[in-house]
Amino acid sequence: MAKLGQIESAMPFRLLQESGEDLNEAWYALRVRSRSELLVAGVLTTMGLKCFAPALGTFRLYGGRAKQVIEAAFPGYLFCRFDLVERLRVLNAPGVQYVVGTARFPERIDESVIRSLQSAFASDKAVAPTEYLRGGDPVRVVRGPLLGATGVMVRLKGKDQLVISVDLLQRSVSVEIQSDAVVGIRSRSVAATSTARSNQEPQSARSARPWR
Repeated sequence: MAKLGQIESAMPFRLLQESGEDLNEAWYALRVRSRSELLVAGVLTTMGLKCFAPALGTFRLYGGRAKQVIEAAFPGYLFCRFDLVERLRVLNAPGVQYVVGTARFPERIDESVIRSLQSAFASDKAVAPTEYLRGGDPVRVVRGPLLGATGVMVRLKGKDQLVISVDLLQRSVSVEIQSDAVVGIRSRSVAATSTARSNQEPQSARSARPWR
């Protein structure tokens, strides 16, 4: 029986169909053997799958000397894009332990989260692990190397930082950003509420109320 957050490799395909899950290609988080994230991503890539294993350069002391080493930004996890009909092929790859999810079913990672992470790690800005943040006002980068990335704007160590969170893993990373390079965005729920309210107001009230 699967533990919470773990998907059984032997789960019948019929159960996935009956669950109502969309089986089209999407990004998922894979739990893999520790310290082998990049190797497993390489294996999956040779299998024709799209993988993303963000990594960080850090310095460690070896024999009294500082040496830079590459480590996974999300230790024990990587992201892979595939169709659920191929899940057994993914799970049988060396080093893969399970697909992260809830209630025995895989849970997708939003495309915008993956794109934001890819933008951050592809930029020349320093990216660092940070405290997991879920709340806060969301923002979108409108200029610069992180154009299009979304996250939460915070002030860390005297600098403005864009915090990108993967809620499913409860992990976050931060990257330095200029405050004038972002604009606030509203969540779908807030936007829906605002639309519903505006539909109930007379036209004169709608035009007179500024958006905030």
